Amino acid sequence: MAELIKLKQIERDSYQDCYASRNGNNQPIQFLRREDRSPTNDIPFEVAFDGTIYAATVRDRDQNINATWELQVNINGTQIFVLPKPAGQNSNRDDTLSFDVNQGDKISIAMINQSETIRDPAGSVHIRKRR
Repeated sequence: MAELIKLKQIERDSYQDCYASRNGNNQPIQFLRREDRSPTNDIPFEVAFDGTIYAATVRDRDQNINATWELQVNINGTQIFVLPKPAGQNSNRDDTLSFDVNQGDKISIAMINQSETIRDPAGSVHIRKRR
């Protein structure tokens, strides 16, 4: 049993998810907020280890099925990629990303290029530890 617990701990320590969202209706450029409600441009996520961003997800409420917007991901203040939320879908995921990040890098997440007011936008960035 101790070996199984140790394996689960290693798996948890090998991945980091940066999730941010905003409640209510949002328009023009908005930085999404961490779970403690602080905007990611004020208090960005700090990368816990040298790793690779391997996936990102964007979503909003079902009412916005025809709205379009983009999730902008910045590392240390520089935009590194944008993930669109296309019309006709309430989410999008890209599992083909490969952006290296280093321990201590700062990640901020913003909502940009909205076609209309967006209800409850959210996005996440998934990082895997480099071996």
